[in-house]
Amino acid sequence: MDAVAGAGIGAGLAVLGAGLGIGKLAAAAVESIARQPSAAGDIRANMILTAAFVEGVALFGEVICLLAVLKWWPIIRKTMENRPRECLGLPSALKGTAAWIC
Repeated sequence: MDAVAGAGIGAGLAVLGAGLGIGKLAAAAVESIARQPSAAGDIRANMILTAAFVEGVALFGEVICLLAVLKWWPIIRKTMENRPRECLGLPSALKGTAAWIC
């Protein structure tokens, strides 16, 4: 369960960091274009290239988190099968769905 939670947090942080980074990049590019309109083409090209690199790093982080979940999920599932089915008042009909929350 810890691996799943850690992977979820890691993927969320990767997306959050990429979003903040691209937002800051776009703000700086717009400010630069406002100061020097003649260099708008070069600034825009560099901004798009840098944003693509940031998105690539974020996607890499998400893939690593997904691989961590897929690798550890069978082990997590085996340990969760030994828990009582009715913890937290969940009906036993939810064996495979929500019973792992306990």
